[in-house]
Amino acid sequence: MAAASLFCARPEAKTIIVSNAGAPGAAGTLAAPANLAEAIQACAPGDSILLRGGTYAFNVQITIELDNSGSAGKMKFLFPYRDEKPVLDFSTQPYGKEGNPRGLQINGSYWHVKGLEVKGSADNGIFVVGSHNTIESCVTHKNRDSGLQISRRTADTPKSEWPAHNLILNCVSYDNYDLPPGGGENADGFACKLTSGDGNVFRGCVAHNNIDDGWDLYTKGETGAIGVVVIDRCIAYGNGTLTDGTSNESGDRNGFKLGGEKIPVPHIVTRSVAYGNGKNGFTWNSNPGGIKMINNLAFDKAEGNFKFGDNSTPTEAQFINNLSIWTTGAGMTDKRVGTDVGGSNFWWDKSKGSLNAKGVAATIADFAVSLAPAKAVTMAAAGPDFRIFRLASGSKLIDAGVAPTGDLPFTASKYYRGAPDIGAFEDGSTDEGTTSAAARILPARSAGRAAGAAMSNGSDIFFHPVSGGGTMGESHGAARDASGRALNRYRSGLSR
Repeated sequence: MAAASLFCARPEAKTIIVSNAGAPGAAGTLAAPANLAEAIQACAPGDSILLRGGTYAFNVQITIELDNSGSAGKMKFLFPYRDEKPVLDFSTQPYGKEGNPRGLQINGSYWHVKGLEVKGSADNGIFVVGSHNTIESCVTHKNRDSGLQISRRTADTPKSEWPAHNLILNCVSYDNYDLPPGGGENADGFACKLTSGDGNVFRGCVAHNNIDDGWDLYTKGETGAIGVVVIDRCIAYGNGTLTDGTSNESGDRNGFKLGGEKIPVPHIVTRSVAYGNGKNGFTWNSNPGGIKMINNLAFDKAEGNFKFGDNSTPTEAQFINNLSIWTTGAGMTDKRVGTDVGGSNFWWDKSKGSLNAKGVAATIADFAVSLAPAKAVTMAAAGPDFRIFRLASGSKLIDAGVAPTGDLPFTASKYYRGAPDIGAFEDGSTDEGTTSAAARILPARSAGRAAGAAMSNGSDIFFHPVSGGGTMGESHGAARDASGRALNRYRSGLSR
């Protein structure tokens, strides 16, 4: 069968099966799986590409082209087949000082990519250029630039076409390193920087042991402000040193780097944790805008847990219910220029410890599980396990916070139990996971259900964007698109 015959129009959604042994022109069935490049080209709105497990070795970039897009009612899906584990390995790509190929580049919009491991790219592992995409439960590691990055397509892409409204959900990025001839200073875990549009959200993600930052939201004067980025229930640890101990002084080594070149952008960071990074945990990085920092925890950073503001540049940052602590030694005093809303934050002073505005002290005894030594984070279907950061029963930090006002990236009435707790874990909350939270910004006092709700059979969970940018999940075999139409996961093949 000629490959050209595979691209006929189809009236209903279908599934294309792909394997690492897929042959050109194959039908895309279990018996005759397709190759990935042809499956991507043949995928119509509403269709699903299911990858069999195993390693897919590429020495060239895999690109989803700009005109290869779904729509709000008909996403395109790139998922593993059942619970199998596909690995996209780009380790054999040519690598030099510039012009390097990426791994998976998504120029299209309305794609949902889930469950892929992407490693070894000569540049970014996953590079998101399009809008309204969901990247879920993917792992990027040992790439030679940031593991996952959201930025414009080309230098002449107008600001109106910068990538916007992408959701990065429950992903992990580690051991990314721009090794020589690279400078060892650009490979972050996640980057949404330089030329990204509005509405990009990171939820339930973990960045650890990258050579540069965990998250990088850098802005430059020549391109101006990027869109507001939301980071919710994410964790950054060990950045600045790879898992094998490799480090580079050229790297910035922060957990969450939230700006650059004194350009104001009011990013939102909620319910997140930073620890054991090589420099700062959360840093404004000269961003003077009204960054909202709500219910975050930072501990044991080499140069300070929080760094916001200096004498030359003021900041309009707002801090609510944040906690800074050191497990040993005097540590470094926080820099926290901005508004301490309701005196609700516990800041570290190297001569006094962790105190709020009333002089109440927080200590490591306030935690149910010892924070030292620093621990690796466990990922589950619902995102990272935050229970290692929970407060001890009877801690004075329980119900010691103030209720945030304004819009939030989570439903406050579902998350908080009574007055908010201090830090990143809410005692007794029934909404600790990330899959039930909508991607859009939710009204802080809303008592309604989030736009997306997760349903699972205990093993397979599917997430599809719904109106407003939320996520919705259904068990394998009963998945539906945004319009509620059932997706037949097992009617496979590139043509009928």
